[in-house]
Amino acid sequence: MKVVVIRLLRKVARFLLKQLVGLVFGKDLYKNMPLVVVESHYKGDVEENVRYARACMHDCLSNGEIPFASHLLFTQNGILDDNKHFERNLGIVSGLIITLLFDKTVVYTKSMQTTSSGMEQGMGLAKSLGRQVEKRVRNF
Repeated sequence: MKVVVIRLLRKVARFLLKQLVGLVFGKDLYKNMPLVVVESHYKGDVEENVRYARACMHDCLSNGEIPFASHLLFTQNGILDDNKHFERNLGIVSGLIITLLFDKTVVYTKSMQTTSSGMEQGMGLAKSLGRQVEKRVRNF
């Protein structure tokens, strides 16, 4: 039942978004751009992983998608500390909630790289909601 309601909400939200874009821009240019959740690594080599996640966002935009990466937003100075277990989980849960109405989840990894526990949680939620999960291997 929950999945059916969320799918219906997703359709209504997409319809309203398309109407809003039409009113603001007067064009159909952005109306069909899917909203995508970007899953990529954060922990470990944070500086390199942030650079990689930004490249993933650019890749999505180049593919005609509107990306969102909660791990780039919530981990900025003054928001949440990824090194504190509670704050890391708060960021993950917040990102999952924000993206409930998104169209698909795109999981980025470098070749021969596995997914993290946070990425697995994101994929699990996407699958449970019936949202498409696409894996992309990119070595930016």
